[in-house]
Amino acid sequence: MDGAITSERFHLDMPGYILATILCLLCGWLAGCREQANQQQEKQAILDVIESIQRAHLDKDAEAFYRHYADQWIDVRHGYIDTAKRFKSVERTQAYLDAMTFLELKFLQPPTVEMSDDGTLADFIGAILMRGYYKDQPMYWTASWQNTLKRDNADWQIISAVNTDGDKVYNAQVFLNEMRKRRGLADSLLSIRALADCEGPGYAFRTLILSTKGQGRMEQMTPRAHYILKHGQESSWSVDLKRNEIVDSLDAMYRIFVKGHELHWIAFSPETRYTEPVLAEATKFKDQWAFPILLKDDLGNPVFVYYDFESYTPLGLTIHTDDQGNTVTVLFEDWEKHQSVSLFTKAIFQQGDEAFIYRFTHLSTNDPETEELVHAQEPEL
Repeated sequence: MDGAITSERFHLDMPGYILATILCLLCGWLAGCREQANQQQEKQAILDVIESIQRAHLDKDAEAFYRHYADQWIDVRHGYIDTAKRFKSVERTQAYLDAMTFLELKFLQPPTVEMSDDGTLADFIGAILMRGYYKDQPMYWTASWQNTLKRDNADWQIISAVNTDGDKVYNAQVFLNEMRKRRGLADSLLSIRALADCEGPGYAFRTLILSTKGQGRMEQMTPRAHYILKHGQESSWSVDLKRNEIVDSLDAMYRIFVKGHELHWIAFSPETRYTEPVLAEATKFKDQWAFPILLKDDLGNPVFVYYDFESYTPLGLTIHTDDQGNTVTVLFEDWEKHQSVSLFTKAIFQQGDEAFIYRFTHLSTNDPETEELVHAQEPEL
């Protein structure tokens, strides 16, 4: 009898038990949502701290720069660990900011914020690009860093900073990617076709250049010669149409010759024609500040491709014409829009006292016929 009563009471209490369980789960879920929302608010507060430091750069305000730093913090850079103090850092940083003119200050990728479970500590990780003038000298600088922040009442304070500067190889990569974005070519350049009427010392000729990422083809017709040369990862060859001669592979000098005429491709993607790109020191080119990308050709000789410091516009290049140290400088001029891409329509080869002028009468990008011609095998004679 007692067992029956107990069983009956158990069944009567089941709906209440289930309801209580659901309420507990719901309360836990709501608490988790509140915790997640609080974390998102705190992460945004940390991003606001970093944004205020960026803004202090542009406002040239060292006091605002260090407003969210602790009175002292651990500073790690160049292999050293140091204890930095705010009162010692403000004056030095103010002198630096006063000497800087910023043209660009931006994140290279979305920053990351990670928080401790109790919400009292957080790590910020970011990578930044800075471009500007320091005492009238062009500066191009990248860095990634990690800040550890501690909750201090209602505020977040930076208690450690770990910094690493980008090297010349990484800076070249960043520079070229930024240049292509500004030219509207990020990840979209498949081919370039360039036909030019050319003038040399005392004679005229025509040149057709076809370029894709891994291959290039050059056809040139002069009063005395007509030839086609092709270089690529899979094959290279040359055909002399006047002499009916075919060469099944190009040596290093001929590869340098062909690549040195792929001017538009070199301007936008030099690292696909030459090796070991680095961002060299700023210099004057065509009477304006330029940053050169330094690369190496097939013989290991230096190649410099110059870009306007303020606009990233390709200005020209300097290449070696032989293994004796002789060079030619090429100037890019007269830019026009072609299929929504801005391309130069004139190039001047300067070699000693001689000048060769290329006026491009036809320019196109991403033309399927260009890619077919570049991949074609040598013609049969």
